[in-house]
Amino acid sequence: MTLKFLSRLSCSAFLLTLAGALPIKAESISSSLKEFLAESSSQEAEDLILGDETSLNLPDLLAQDAPPVEPVENVQTVNKPNPNQRGNYGYVSLGLGVGFPNNATADNVLVLVDGFSLGNGSAEQSLDAGFAGEIAGGYQFKDFRVELGVGYGVLNGGGGTVSGTTPLGQPVSVPYSADVSGDYVSVLVNAYYDIPTGTKLRPYIGAGIGYVNVSFGDVSFATDAGQVEVVTGNSGGAFGYQGKLGLSYEAIPKGNIFGEVVYLGSTTPSGTSGSYSALGVWRLALGWRQGF
Repeated sequence: MTLKFLSRLSCSAFLLTLAGALPIKAESISSSLKEFLAESSSQEAEDLILGDETSLNLPDLLAQDAPPVEPVENVQTVNKPNPNQRGNYGYVSLGLGVGFPNNATADNVLVLVDGFSLGNGSAEQSLDAGFAGEIAGGYQFKDFRVELGVGYGVLNGGGGTVSGTTPLGQPVSVPYSADVSGDYVSVLVNAYYDIPTGTKLRPYIGAGIGYVNVSFGDVSFATDAGQVEVVTGNSGGAFGYQGKLGLSYEAIPKGNIFGEVVYLGSTTPSGTSGSYSALGVWRLALGWRQGF
């Protein structure tokens, strides 16, 4: 822009010199010079306003057009939850399997032979393996679980020995092979520790205490001495306890398949017409535990 203005100013000076040399009226030269200078001034003002395209600075324009840079906040990395660290949720579980009960003894039971009482006797009953299971609801912490479980199992057998005393005071022991039918119900509070392994496969140990009810049906069978009936009573309750050792695998989020070995025991139950030996049942079970 400065070069253009200087060139126009030089032209003006030349015209003034020429006017002095030529016989031209000063008023005409002055008028032409004023028009030329006015035009030059107007063009210079336009150049000042619009700017000379040759003087554009590309880095400056880019800097002016660029949006302001916002400060970047710290980005927190979100780690995927470790399967062994999931916890703090409720769950329900169901385990089904087979139980292997110890043989049972009923003491102080009524023994009848053809309707005649032999007084208070005892009956030893051989028990077979049978169905056993447990349903529970509880709460899962990180590595611990607490639940209330209700268990059920059958106590069936193939016979045993009935002992008693005749009215004359003579002891009697009669073997029998009649079927024995019974069952048990347990209501226990259980606690578990899930051992961390860094994988979805976790062993665990557990223990529980509560109440166990054992019941046997009456036994009736025929012998050479006559029809023998053993009145064992309806049921008997006792303090119960159990221990567990198992292995679980998280197949889906909060869903675990598990297998376990359980021992369920009790103190001596008291029946309505006698007492039973302490219950002892080993149980093998498979099950599913689902959180919510």
